[in-house]
Amino acid sequence: MPIMDGQRFLEQALADSTLTARCAFICITASPNRLSRDVPALLAAHDIPLIAKPFDIDELLEAVRQAAARLAEG
Repeated sequence: MPIMDGQRFLEQALADSTLTARCAFICITASPNRLSRDVPALLAAHDIPLIAKPFDIDELLEAVRQAAARLAEG
């Protein structure tokens, strides 16, 4: 992303209670080993799955199903 990286986007999105009430997040990356040290803790704190590329479609669909279920509960 030209203006900010995914970590910064996620931090800003999670700071907005309107977005967190209406949106679910799934982190997909081709380089999970290149994430900053803060990202895994941020993802864990907000129950955001991390999926590495190339991904298994069933893994992605399950992450989407779980995210949709969390939104429906909230």
